[in-house]
Amino acid sequence: KEYAKMMAGIATEQAFNALYKPYMEKYGKYVSKKLIEKESVLLGDMPLLVYEAKFEKAEKVKVSINHTTEDGKLKHMQIQFNEMK
Repeated sequence: KEYAKMMAGIATEQAFNALYKPYMEKYGKYVSKKLIEKESVLLGDMPLLVYEAKFEKAEKVKVSINHTTEDGKLKHMQIQFNEMK
């Protein structure tokens, strides 16, 4: 639902489990996030939003989400998780 149509190949339960379940196990449940404006690119049809996120098992995780615009709405293309120090 949140993924772009062009990403349909990874928008399956099997792909989700392979790509994101290890992060869910490592970091635990999502708690909160705040936008890191200086690292985000908000212009154009393919914005990059970068957040400092808090999870149960990790206080600071950088979550970078590449988007595209479909039918006037932002849709995910890629999500990356990197622990912050």
